[in-house]
Amino acid sequence: MQTNWQGQKPFVALCLKLGEPGLWVDLGCGISYFVECCQRYGIECEGLEGDDYAVELARKRYPAISVKQYDITDNLPYDDRSVSVVFCNQVLEHLPSEKTVPFLREVRRILKQGGLFFVNMPSTYNKEQKKEKKHINLMSPSELNGHLLGAGFNDIWPANYPRFIFGKSFIGKALAGVLFFLFPFDRFCSNASAICFVDEHIRGRVRGYRYFHLRRLFGW
Repeated sequence: MQTNWQGQKPFVALCLKLGEPGLWVDLGCGISYFVECCQRYGIECEGLEGDDYAVELARKRYPAISVKQYDITDNLPYDDRSVSVVFCNQVLEHLPSEKTVPFLREVRRILKQGGLFFVNMPSTYNKEQKKEKKHINLMSPSELNGHLLGAGFNDIWPANYPRFIFGKSFIGKALAGVLFFLFPFDRFCSNASAICFVDEHIRGRVRGYRYFHLRRLFGW
């Protein structure tokens, strides 16, 4: 568990590399480490969080933070095509399943042409995460990709990582990584994660699993 805003630097760096300038929004921002990290680096970012206690903690920790209490399953309080980046980390698994597609459609509505949506959640095959009582909406990577296509996202980059089915030693992790690279099946995924782009000039597509990781490996 991350305990300060610096743990969000890799996510912010990723969004800077692949996203565009403008307003960024963190939906279900928790105690708002991502928002704080963005603001400390001069990035315009706002957070919406349903838990009033989490919002209070964020404001006590960093009084200048731009975060407010809001039920993100309602219509999002942004105009059409007004947001450049939407960040949604470890959130979808907490929403009722019937809210998934309407929520994703709202995200699609507020994103600009060329906008970026980062979404990450535990996979339904992640046995440890499946034990969490608050995880009421786990899904496989394929299910997430299908919902994203249905919500109108055009260019979807799966960004999943393997389950450590051989243990967490160096050798065990290496074996799991090799197996996953060769056979990137849903059952081997620890998470359901994607980077999505809004490009109204192309038909909806889901890139091959290796696309994201090879781009990252070779410096984008």
